[in-house]
Amino acid sequence: MKRRLALSLAALLLLGCLTPALAAEGDAELSLYQQYGPWGEWPQEQKDAAEETWTDGQWDDYWTEYDAQMWAALNRYNEDYDRWSYARFGDPWDEYLRVEKEEMGMPYPDGINVSLNGAYLDFGGTAPLAASGCTMVPFRAFLEGLGAEVAFDGSRIAAALAYAAEHGKQVQCLLELRARFDEQSNIDYSRMLEDAGCDIL
Repeated sequence: MKRRLALSLAALLLLGCLTPALAAEGDAELSLYQQYGPWGEWPQEQKDAAEETWTDGQWDDYWTEYDAQMWAALNRYNEDYDRWSYARFGDPWDEYLRVEKEEMGMPYPDGINVSLNGAYLDFGGTAPLAASGCTMVPFRAFLEGLGAEVAFDGSRIAAALAYAAEHGKQVQCLLELRARFDEQSNIDYSRMLEDAGCDIL
């Protein structure tokens, strides 16, 4: 019995001696900032002791970690506030953009706007549309913006494009050669437009 008691007492003493050593070893794994916290909360004695014992490298490590912790906290705050604000009031950015677009004279403040030579084009009741990674716009407004008269006859549109290119305007056209009914007509238009100086895509 005495032997068990002696062994238990020895184990407790050994454990009591190891605990501070293990705690000190655990502290060594923590960064200086994690060990000591924000500099402004240190007592003066701790500030004086650090000034006397820390190297420049330790100070650099401390302030680098302090900086990272503060920015992380600020970023968390901003993200949380934005989520809360948007959930409560909606996204203010959409309304801001709409007002800015109206003040700039854009005809479609809630949609896609197109400018030609610095002026916004108004497509009437047919606003530009984003579809399949492309922006679809009524072609007529572009031609009229270049000073051409537009009719619905395909040959007149091609002639107006050729006229614009021949008079110094840069014209790029995308022509579908595999048309539903008249592929040869599109091929002829593309050749005529190329001859006039248009870029055919």
